[in-house]
Amino acid sequence: MDHDTLWAAYNRADALMKETNGHRFIHILKTRCDGCGLSEKAARGKCRDWFQTFLYKLEEVLRDES
Repeated sequence: MDHDTLWAAYNRADALMKETNGHRFIHILKTRCDGCGLSEKAARGKCRDWFQTFLYKLEEVLRDES
C-alpha cells in the first residue's frame, strides 16, 4: 500500500467517524453506542471513545479497498 492510498483511507475513515461525532451505533435489542452506551437521542457531542471508532472505521475502509 502506497502513501497516497493510506492517507486517502485515513481521510475517509475520519469523515465516516465525524458523521456520528465518534459514536458507533450498534443494535442489540436497542440502538446504543458501542463506546459510551448512549442511545442515538441521548448522544450529544463527541463520544469519549471516538478514537476507537476512528480505528474501527479505518479498518473497515482498508478492508473494503483490498
